[in-house]
Amino acid sequence: MDQTIAQAVEQMRNTVFTTSLDESATNRAIVEAWNEIIETPDDLLVDLIADTTERLCGIAPEPELIKQFLSQRVQSIVDVPEGSSSPNPPTAQPAPVKSPGGVLPITLDPPNSQDFLNTLLQTKEAWIEESYADGRKEVHHWDASRMSQSSNVIGNLRSRSRYRQGNWQKEGLASLRVSITRPSGT
Repeated sequence: MDQTIAQAVEQMRNTVFTTSLDESATNRAIVEAWNEIIETPDDLLVDLIADTTERLCGIAPEPELIKQFLSQRVQSIVDVPEGSSSPNPPTAQPAPVKSPGGVLPITLDPPNSQDFLNTLLQTKEAWIEESYADGRKEVHHWDASRMSQSSNVIGNLRSRSRYRQGNWQKEGLASLRVSITRPSGT
């Protein structure tokens, strides 16, 4: 009986040891796989990012812009430290955002600028959702009580220091979505 218990304990010890080794090797392999995918992105991944970006902001980025974005982030997950099961967290500042034509993409909801302005003049407020290149989103209230029928909504937004040429890129902004109703989840 004692021999059977000793054998069972030894078998359990071997199983736990083997499982730990397998998990550690698997975690390292996952990081290696991720790095390989990011370093040489497949067209499927590029298309997925382009489609999602277009759905979020209404503008489909060029494939080269997506590949550049991915290659800048490949350094975020370089290696799993020995004895760790997770990669080092990224510490780099976001790279400045480049946009076709150098203009911050702005989407209105409702999309027609005259319809948007007419509704804005009634509500006297809107919500500006800032989307960043790193995936973050921030929502800000816009007090539009000084807007008039002759106001240019896009011009008003672009005249803000934060959204001017050069500034929005440094902030890492990728796009704005401006809506009359407060975005859900905020």
